[in-house]
Parts: sequence; structure tokens; C-alpha cells
Amino acid sequence: MKIKKIEINNFRNYCGYHQFLLDKNITILFGENGFGKSSFFDAIEWCITSEIERFKSKDGDLSFTNYDCVNQAVRHEETANCYVSIYYDQYKLHRIYEVSKNQSNVYLYRIKGEEEELIERGQKKVEAYLYKNRKDSEMFGTELIKHSYILSQDQVTNFIRSSPKNRFDSLASIMGLDKITNFIDNLKTYATVLDNFCNDLETELKTKKKFLEDRSIERYEYYNITREIKELREKISDFHNVENSEEIDQERVSESIDKTNNKLIKAKRMLKDLNDIPSEYTNYIELKEEFKNVEDELNNNRNLLLRVDNSKSTTSKNLELLVNKFDQFISHKGLIKNIEKKKVEIEELEKLIVKSSYNELSINQINQEFDNRYKNLQMIDYALLNYEDFKKATNYLKQVPLDIETNENKFRLLQRRIYRINKRVVQIKKWLDDNDSSNSLQELIQYLKGMFNYVKNNETKGFCPLCSTPVGNELENRINSNITKYASKISEKEIRLMRVLELKERKEKELFAFEKEREVIKKNSIDLQKVLEDARYLTNRVTDNKLYNDRFFKSEDIKDIEEVKDRLLNQVNMLKEIRDTKKTLSVLKENYHTLLESIDIPKINGNVEASLEKRKKLLNRKEERLICLYKSIEEKIEELKSKQVYLLSLVQKVNNYEMFSKKIYKFENVKSKIDMKIAKLNQEQEQLNQLKNLLLVKKEKEVNLKVINRYEAEIEDLDGKLKSWSDKKNNLNIYIKKATASVGKHAIEFLNHPNSKIQQYYRYLNPVPSVNGNIQFVTDNSDEKRRGLSISIPFKKENGEEDLLNVRYTLSSAQLNTLAISIFLVVNDSQDIGIFDFVAIDDPIQNMDDVNRYTMCDILGEINKQIIFSTHDMNFLKLFIKKNEHKKKDIRVYFLENPNLLKGKVREVTF
Repeated sequence: MKIKKIEINNFRNYCGYHQFLLDKNITILFGENGFGKSSFFDAIEWCITSEIERFKSKDGDLSFTNYDCVNQAVRHEETANCYVSIYYDQYKLHRIYEVSKNQSNVYLYRIKGEEEELIERGQKKVEAYLYKNRKDSEMFGTELIKHSYILSQDQVTNFIRSSPKNRFDSLASIMGLDKITNFIDNLKTYATVLDNFCNDLETELKTKKKFLEDRSIERYEYYNITREIKELREKISDFHNVENSEEIDQERVSESIDKTNNKLIKAKRMLKDLNDIPSEYTNYIELKEEFKNVEDELNNNRNLLLRVDNSKSTTSKNLELLVNKFDQFISHKGLIKNIEKKKVEIEELEKLIVKSSYNELSINQINQEFDNRYKNLQMIDYALLNYEDFKKATNYLKQVPLDIETNENKFRLLQRRIYRINKRVVQIKKWLDDNDSSNSLQELIQYLKGMFNYVKNNETKGFCPLCSTPVGNELENRINSNITKYASKISEKEIRLMRVLELKERKEKELFAFEKEREVIKKNSIDLQKVLEDARYLTNRVTDNKLYNDRFFKSEDIKDIEEVKDRLLNQVNMLKEIRDTKKTLSVLKENYHTLLESIDIPKINGNVEASLEKRKKLLNRKEERLICLYKSIEEKIEELKSKQVYLLSLVQKVNNYEMFSKKIYKFENVKSKIDMKIAKLNQEQEQLNQLKNLLLVKKEKEVNLKVINRYEAEIEDLDGKLKSWSDKKNNLNIYIKKATASVGKHAIEFLNHPNSKIQQYYRYLNPVPSVNGNIQFVTDNSDEKRRGLSISIPFKKENGEEDLLNVRYTLSSAQLNTLAISIFLVVNDSQDIGIFDFVAIDDPIQNMDDVNRYTMCDILGEINKQIIFSTHDMNFLKLFIKKNEHKKKDIRVYFLENPNLLKGKVREVTF
């Protein structure tokens, strides 16, 4: 099948959409080198195979990808893509690459009138339609189709190289055999891997036997490490609540190390931030109040500066008017000189005003613009002051209600637990009240002991001191016997009571802990409610202020507000400068016209002159005082700005820690607590690192123990594996030698056949050979190190013996170029795999002289297929058209005008 049309969009040199009609049997692309001729053939190859062979990775170079196919002018656009469509018979083959998805897809459509029906998609499925036999597509892919139809300059250039191995590889590429040679190369690589694998098996067998001898002490070391780990984990606070039976893995220890390290970093950072705060500020409230005071003082000084500036301008104006008026009384001649001077000053100020962007505005308009921007500056300053607090309060309004709900759930859970424990304590107390007889027994024993002491210390003459019963000498023994009897009963009952009392004490401790936790949760809820109310109050206070601007407070970053502030300050300064200049200009013009009008004014007496002189001195002193005051206020403003920036940095640092916004803490107390916390964290971190190292060693020992238990069973298995893989390696080496010899033999028989079309084409394309018209191919594929292709020319010596001349020293580059084209034409003519019926050659006359070019015209013109070729030589193009003038109606020529082929830079030309 012939190709009817090709569409190229944003592919390499082709920027935008381009259409090439290939409805003629012969299509020629003409253009200078680098103008997109090779890109046209790349487009055909990429559309069919998804690859461009001349850019295939070699020696690990992976620089060329589908992204490089996209034209540079559009590849950075959001919807950038490139595609190529090939129309043949009733089908359309379409491949597209989309940059945003970094994905290439290929589609095959059947064209029915103006509609396109999708038949198949995906490389493998589409390939099946490009082969006459689908089994060929499964074996070769689309690479063999490319080799059969398209001959690139890179293939010819590689063929001309002097290295026999490179020449063999390029010949395999031209003939489409590189798939087979690559397969053999892969087998050789696999054979090397097998050989190394067998050697590794032998080494592994020896190593494992040696390993068993060297690991007899592993178990003893493992048990010692386990004991050390147990002792160490009891010292670390993170594992106090972990059961001894529960394993602590390295990941958990690493998490604890990271957690401790993070706490340490935060504590050190917080300590550094607090150390940066001067000792004069004892808490956050004082720091923030100082910042607010500085802000207010700065605003007051700015307002004062404006008033002083206005007063200074007014004084200067009055002084200037007075001076002008005074000068009128000095001399009439000096007046004319002053008029000229004022005129020059007016012209200079007018030039200065024209350069400003506000030159069209009046002074009132400038004042209005100044007031608007100054008001915006106040809004921005207000936003900068309250931005962090407002953001934090807004977040509190979202998060705190959730925290309050969580606290309430915890509170209800604790209430249920406290109720159950109270109920249990009441039951225990009731039992204790019911079993309080031990107290009576103890009182009885104490009473008996008192009796015993009385009898012992007093003379009773054998009578009981209570009931006066005569007992004789047995009284002491009987009292002792009763004491022992009742003491025994008390011991048994007290043991039971002690257990119940211990249970009661334990439950009361639990009850106390839960009640304490309940109070903490209750307090947290109150604190959270307070935070929520404060956040609401803060947001309402900020939004209700007349300086509140929603746009500034919704900025993502405070730096955006600061950038707006800087721009407004620049604009305010520009407005102030142009306003002062315009005021000065207005005064100058007024004085100028006054002077002109007053030239004819008669002289005034000396009293007026003295009065004017006195007023002039007063105005001069006032102006000097205003200038000094202005400079003083400016210096004060700069000082306040520096202090504001410094205090703002301190406030922002403290704002990073939520604890200061919830409660008033003294900085010194917090620093002391942080120092203690850092010392404790350092100790815990050291213990955790030690535990981590022990766990690592333990893990290694566990692995070694498992390996010791496993190696004995594996040694026997390794002997069988080694024998099996050695047999496979030997069989693979035999197969590689047979396959390599077979490829070389069949290729040489095809190339050297006496009636081979290669020989015929070569003799025709090379009509003036240096020796004779025959060539001979010699190759040796029996070994990778010797694999290569030598091209020789047979000739007879004077003694009649035949010898071979190496073409490296005999044929020119043009003749080798001719030979490569000869082989390609034969491969194209003899292939019966693909469905296409065309020949495509990129610049076939490279390195050819005029004779070879003349012959090439005949060969290309007589090919009985659709032919597409390119050339950079206008003379060759004209020669081809001239020699094939009888086919002129069946030839179409495209002229590529520019390296970056925009729309209109590819046009069809006629001869």
C-alpha cells in the first residue's frame, strides 16, 4: 500500500500544523542541511515504531526522549503536544505525545467518508495490522518494517566507518538483522552471567562452611545484648508504659529519637528566641504594649512631620514673597534681572514636572491622591500590626470548638469512671463497717493486758480482781492464755482487713487521679472557652476598626502586604516631591507676574523698607527653626522605624509559641524550665542512641543465628545447584557458537551470490570502479572478539593467483555510500513482511561525485514503487527533474525554507 498523505504537528523542526500530500509516485524534499529533511523521515519512523533509531541510546546515553520530539517553540505551553498521522488505503495511523501527561499513544482508524472509526490502539495491537503475517509482528515488532522502507544518513555513515565490527553492525541495521545479532549478544552476556553465577556458587559454598566455624560464640553474645536492652529500656521514659513482653523495634526507637530530637530543637530554638528579648520586657503583654506605643508614636510623628512641612512651605512662600517685594524697593534695574532669573527657574521646574508620571494632575488632585495612599498606608500598617493575631484568632475559631467537643467527650468518660469507682468504694466501706469486730477484740486484749500488769504488780492472793473468784496461782497463766487466744483471732481477721483496706486505698487513689484529671479537663475547657471568646473579640475588634481592609487580611503571606506597603511609600514620596515642586512653580509664576506688573510702581519711603527688612529677618529665623524641627522629626521617625522593626521581629518570634497567647508567663521562669527540659532531653537522647545501637547489634546477631540454622541445610542444596547450572552454561555456549556461525554464513551467501541484485545494483551505481565491478564480503561470527565485516575486491595477480584488496584502501566514501544504498534497495525489493509499498531515502547523494549522481537519478527514477527522498543539492534536483521529465506529472517537490518550519515555510514548488 502507498502512503497518501502525512500530517505533522509540532514535531521537531515543524512548528504548528503541516500537511504533505504523497499522492504522486515520487516525492522530493529539498532544503539546506538542518532545515528539517531528516525530521520528516524521523516523523514517519516515529509514527510507525514509536522510536527514532538514530537517537537510540548507546553506551548508557538516555538523553533523547519523546519530549525532545516536541518543537522547542511550543514545548513549554500548558497543552503542548506533537503528533504525526499517516494516511494509506482506507486507514489513518495516528501517534500523539502529550507533554503534560508525558505519554505517547498510537491509534489506527478506518476512514469512512468524512468519519473516522477507531479500530485499534496501543503499540502491540496496531503492529499486527502493519504486517502481512501477524506472527512476524510478534517476532520483530515494527523495527523490521522501518529497516525495510527507510534508509537514514546515520545508517550509511556507520557503514562507511573503518572498523569491521561497526561495519557489520551497520550492515545488520540496514538489512534488519540487528534484532538477531542483538539476541546473540544478549545470549553471550547471559553466558558470562551464568559463568559468574557458577563461580559465585562455589565461593558461597566455601564461605558458608567457613561461616559455621566462625560463629560458635554468637548465641552467648545475643543473650548478653538482650539483657542490656532490657535494663536500658527500664530507664527510658518513653517505654515505661510498655509491657516487658512487648518487643521494641529499631523503628520505634528511631521514632523516639526523632521525637526527642524535635523536642530538643524546639526547646533550644525557643530558648534562643527568649534570650533575644531584652530583660526590660518581663512578659509578652509588656512587649506587645511597647510595640503598640512605638506604632502610635510613629504615626504621631509622621502627622507632625506633615504639619511642619506644610508650615515650612508656607513660611518659605511668605519669605519669598517678602524678598521679592523688598527687592522692588531696592532698585528698578535689579528688578529686571530678577525677572529673567525667575523665568529660568520656572522653565527648569516645568521640565522637571513633565518628567513625572503625575505631571497632568493639579495640586488638589495630587493632595487627594496623597491622602488616599496615606490612608491605604494606615490600613496596611494596621494590617501588619494585627495580621498574625488575626490569622491565629481565625484558626482558633475553627479549631477550638473541635477541641472543646473533644474535652467534653473526655469529661463525660471520666464522669462514668468516677461514678463506677465511687460505687465500688462505698461497697468496700460498707464491708469494713460490717466487719469492725477486730476493734472490740483489740480493746479486750488491751483490757486483759492491763489486768495482767495489775496482777503482776499487786498482791491479789489468787483472787480475780474483777469477779473475786479464787483461782490460785493459775491467775497469771489464764490471763496470758486468753491474751494469746484472742490475739490469734485478731491476726487472721486483720490480714483480710488489710487486703480490703489496700483495695480501698488503691481505688481512692484512682478516684483522686481521675478527679484531678477531670479538673484539668474542666480547666482546659474553661481555658479553651476563654481562648474562643478572646478570638471572637479580637476578630470583631479588628474587623470593626475603620482601618480594616479585608483584602490585606486575606493575604497568604505577610510579605505580600509589606511589598504593597513599599510600593505605596514610593508613590507617596513621589507625590510629595511633585506636590512641592508644583507649589514652588506656582509661587515662582505668581512672583514672576507680580514683578512684571510692578515694574512701574513708584518708589516707597525708607520706613516701609525698614519694616520689610525686620519682617524678613523674622521669617528667616522661623524658617531655620522649622528646618531644624523637620530634621529632628525625621531622625526621630527613622529611630522609631528601626525600633518598630526590632520589636515586630520579637513579637513575631513570641507569636510562634501558643502558650504566651493563652496565659501570661514571665520570660525568665520559662527560660529556667526550658534549661531543665533541655538537660533532661539530652540525657534521654543519649540513652535512646545507646538503645538504638544495641538493637542494631541485636538484629545482626538475630540474622546470624538464623543464618547459622539455615546454612547447614543450604550447603547440601548448593552442591546440586552448582552441578545443574554448570550443565546449563555448557549447553548455552554450544548453542551460541552454532547460532553465531549460522548468521555469518547466511549473510555472506546472500551478499556474495553471483546473481545477487546487490552486485548488479553496485555495478550499475558504480560504473567506473577502480579495479573491477565485483565486490566480496568476508565475515567471521564465530567469536564476539573476532566478529566483523570486511569488504574486499577480488583481483588476479600476474602469476594467475587470486587475491583480495581491502576496500578501506581501495573504495572511496562515495563508493561505500553507493554500496550501502545497493544493499538497502535489495532488502526493500525482497521484503514481503509489511503492508506498505514505498522506499524512503534521506539524502542519497552524500559524498557522491557527478557520475554517481547521474546514475542515482536513473536508479531512483526507475524504482517501481512509491519513492520519497530528500536532497540539499539544487543541481541534483534539477538533474533528476530533467532526466525524468516524462514523469513530471507524477513528481511532487516540497521546499523547506527555514530551520524552524512555521506555517508557510513549507511550500510546494513546480519546475
